[in-house]
Amino acid sequence: MEFDNALKYIGEFGLYQKKFYLLLNFAVMPLSAQLLVLVFVSAPPTWICLDLNSPTTDQQCSTNGSVCSKSVYTSEFTTIGTEWDLVCADSYKNELAQSVFMLGTMTGAPVCGNAADKYGRKELWMIAITMSTFWGFLSSFSPNYYLFLIFRFLVGVFVGGGILVTFVLSTEMVGPTKRG
Repeated sequence: MEFDNALKYIGEFGLYQKKFYLLLNFAVMPLSAQLLVLVFVSAPPTWICLDLNSPTTDQQCSTNGSVCSKSVYTSEFTTIGTEWDLVCADSYKNELAQSVFMLGTMTGAPVCGNAADKYGRKELWMIAITMSTFWGFLSSFSPNYYLFLIFRFLVGVFVGGGILVTFVLSTEMVGPTKRG
């Protein structure tokens, strides 16, 4: 008897499958939050220029693409932009962090998917959650921007793999007519 036929016989989306599905979705929320964290962490900072030669409150960059010599950040929060002065000519680096993270998810999904098929989904799922937490924690203490990018790439690898494995785990126990 095939597995799908057995699921039709015992129930395609019964109480056990519903509990299992909800538990997996709650457990994967930290991975999903990593997809959105850079919206807040890499928000472009607001700043004012306090040069004595040209006192202005505008956010104007000089002709060479740098910030004025005496700039002050006026944001109430700290971001990677305020931490590493990612304004003017370096403002693209705020968005680059999200792109590097998404490159990690694109890399991690097929790699972790194959590893999950070979070594077991549950084991890889636990590794993905643990490692994304580890690299995410390290990225919050990055001493420089380039190390931050490396850590965010590694977070992306395990987030991509973890979300893929969660999807497979949650749908393999559901009957064929209930799968989306």
